[in-house]
Amino acid sequence: MLRKFLKLANPEIAFGFLIATVFWIGVLGWQAAYTPSEMEKHQCEESAHKAGHKTEECKTFWERTTTDPVAFFTFWLVVSTIGLGISTCLLWVAGEKQFEFLTRNATEQAVETKNSIAEAARAATAMERVASGIAISARAAENSVATIRERTALQMRAYISVNINNGVYQERERGLRFDVRPIVFNSGNTPAHNLTYWATARILPQPLPEDFDFPQADDIKSGLVLGPHQNILINATVPDFVDDAEVEEIKSGFPKRVYIWEAVLYEDVFGEFKETKFCHSLFWVTGPQGELVSGNYTARHNEAT
Repeated sequence: MLRKFLKLANPEIAFGFLIATVFWIGVLGWQAAYTPSEMEKHQCEESAHKAGHKTEECKTFWERTTTDPVAFFTFWLVVSTIGLGISTCLLWVAGEKQFEFLTRNATEQAVETKNSIAEAARAATAMERVASGIAISARAAENSVATIRERTALQMRAYISVNINNGVYQERERGLRFDVRPIVFNSGNTPAHNLTYWATARILPQPLPEDFDFPQADDIKSGLVLGPHQNILINATVPDFVDDAEVEEIKSGFPKRVYIWEAVLYEDVFGEFKETKFCHSLFWVTGPQGELVSGNYTARHNEAT
């Protein structure tokens, strides 16, 4: 029973209880050892009467203590002092234990705080790595989207080319001047929007002079939509008649021939503006089937975006 009580009670309270128990056992034992018997007490009182002394000495310690106010006060003062001393010792022991507990708790908290800070630092490093990985992934995805868009545009956009087709040579009596009629062809998979062009035809030496600058015409044809794999026929006529004696030389291509150069501008389905420049020359050859038109692209002014 005592062990069970000690387990449930506070150690300081149990220790104080034991000290008080031992104290009172000692007091009661001391009283029992020095308390006179009834016969001894009676003999003491008779001797005191005969000698004319007080009978206080014949009383027990407890009787003298409880009947004398000063002794009674002194007794409880001693008991209180002893209790105060015991309480002081118990408080000192409790303070030492509390100090040890606080020291141990502070040490544990410091270790836990240090571990928490280290864990937070590791988490922050890990999150930084995750953020870097996300940024890399985002850039890779962005680059991938840009690459896909570029490849898709390359595959799906409109491609405008200008092909050598036909022409008319000069016949003054019929009012015909040298005229070139190329074909503008969309070889792409989507329409060319807002297509405009300008074209110029001239009689120039063959080969074309290196310093020729391909002047732009002022007459720009209005815009149109050219669907995928569709074409349109355009033309450009030389501004004046030439000497009739030069017609055959021009038709043969030497030393002069008829040239055409132009630029085609359009917008593809991705909203980007493109331009195709071209320049070629025509000449006529005689075969079994009569006169046929042929031509050559020049080394310059043939480019596209």
